[in-house]
Amino acid sequence: MTTSAATPGTADLQFKTAPATITGYVYIDTSGDGEYQTGEEITSGFVRAWSDKNSGKGGALGSDKKYSLKVSLDDTWHLEAAAKVRTCSTTTATLCTADSDCPTGETCTGAAKFYKGVVTDVTTVTGTLAYSQNLKLTAVTVGGAEITIPESKTVSFDAADSKTIELSDGLKMEIPAQAIASSGTITVSITPVVDVKAGSTDKPITFGYEFTASITSQNEATGQYTTTEKESGFSSNITITFPYNETLVTAVGYTEDEIVPQYYDDQSGEGIWKSYNNVVRDTTNNTLAVKTDHFSTGGITGANTATGWVSTVTTAGRKAREAAVTGGLAPIWTGAEKATGYFVAKVTEKVAEVKEKVAEKIVALSEGELVKAADSDKIYLIRGGKKIHIPTWEAFVRGGFKMAQVKIVEATKLVQAAAVELFKTADDPRVFTIKNGKKFHIPSLSAFAAQGFDWKDVVTVSAADRDIYPEITLIKTAADPKVFYTNKGLKRHIQNPQIFEKSGYKWGDIENVATVEMEGFKESNLIRQIGDPKVYRIESDGTKRWIKTESVFKGLSYDWGDIMDTAASEVGAYVTEADIIK
Repeated sequence: MTTSAATPGTADLQFKTAPATITGYVYIDTSGDGEYQTGEEITSGFVRAWSDKNSGKGGALGSDKKYSLKVSLDDTWHLEAAAKVRTCSTTTATLCTADSDCPTGETCTGAAKFYKGVVTDVTTVTGTLAYSQNLKLTAVTVGGAEITIPESKTVSFDAADSKTIELSDGLKMEIPAQAIASSGTITVSITPVVDVKAGSTDKPITFGYEFTASITSQNEATGQYTTTEKESGFSSNITITFPYNETLVTAVGYTEDEIVPQYYDDQSGEGIWKSYNNVVRDTTNNTLAVKTDHFSTGGITGANTATGWVSTVTTAGRKAREAAVTGGLAPIWTGAEKATGYFVAKVTEKVAEVKEKVAEKIVALSEGELVKAADSDKIYLIRGGKKIHIPTWEAFVRGGFKMAQVKIVEATKLVQAAAVELFKTADDPRVFTIKNGKKFHIPSLSAFAAQGFDWKDVVTVSAADRDIYPEITLIKTAADPKVFYTNKGLKRHIQNPQIFEKSGYKWGDIENVATVEMEGFKESNLIRQIGDPKVYRIESDGTKRWIKTESVFKGLSYDWGDIMDTAASEVGAYVTEADIIK
């Protein structure tokens, strides 16, 4: 606001509570006394923090070798330090994180070891804005051996070639030909990093990986080369396989079912960890494979807890499984320190028989429960006495479910429950069925009848249950190569591959449908960008024209219900031609 004697001004001011600051050193206890001593602080490291009120933070050490985090008041913050620790080039017994940690003339070299601190709590209170907390680092070990952080790797290759990149710890990236660009030289870098923040609900269990890509191409007219970063919008999915050590996962307080591969999204300010859309969980080879069309920092995460250890419910569940294997006495837990039933297994019984005894304790299928049979990986949601199969880990995460919620039920009871094939919500007349793990809107009565469906089999579910499944929006028939985008009973022909790819669509998302299903969608060539009132008509040559006024729209006998709202990327994929003014 600018004011003067001639033009005074007024303004309402809103006062906010100043954030507190937690600072301190991160140190390696070389003296062995359990306390920080001058000279034990490291130069390069990272501190991640999460709070009881679901906030996440993180920050690197500053030039003064201290970390400094702005945190909210009246909350308990849990701090955890992490660092890549090496040894000095000559004085190899001296641990270091940077050359400045070493004696003059020496360098910090050798294989990087993963060091992590014990989770330390700081409780902030109103009236106190400054807090000091030093954080101790120790080496993370498995079977007595320190964990080595692999060295980064950068690879360049022709865009027309496929490429596989693998780090020494087993992380693998598989890039299809022309996935990142159709031409030019592609450069991909994979860098293991410790500077990964905790989100509001999740944190990395060890270190993460930073993925970057760039394209170098030559201008045919000038002969000059240019390099541009390419972090998203890949034309086909790239597969990244994250390895994990089962012993380490257990040591830090999680089970294999509780860890998730995620990527860090910092666009929302404080940042959150988000799940990849496609995940393959291999508990035999201890890997989590994802398919992604973008690059960012990723890694294996677990839910935030006060100590880094899982809840009592999960810990008890693990003890029950261990007792089942050894033939001991184990409870079936439903809450902290509370058991609803016990079973006694003879030492000679097989594990499968013991699991069946566990299942016999819980036989009822109650509304809203997550259930599975003891010897099956399939998880179901119970709605209206019927079971809805949750087809993928992606769908499980999207539904906000946790493995601790899943109950083991009697296999015969689960088999007897009818599967939900048709569902809708109370406020939406559209009926959906499931095709290949995705929901498909049945567009017409004839399409419904042609599939042999019965209206009495339609189950009403919540919008959250419906949205567990991604929707099929790209369709074609087996007899016709034309691809259509569908939305709320309408379909629009995508005229060529260029528009398809510029719109951000993926070829693997196209679903073949029956002719009667295709015909059930009403064809429309009217689009509108979400949040923009302009309505465009898509012409047969793949261009778009703005219908200038409402009177012009009505004069052309168009129906407002035929407008397909779509993303800016798709509207921008069409070349703009002259406005329609009459």
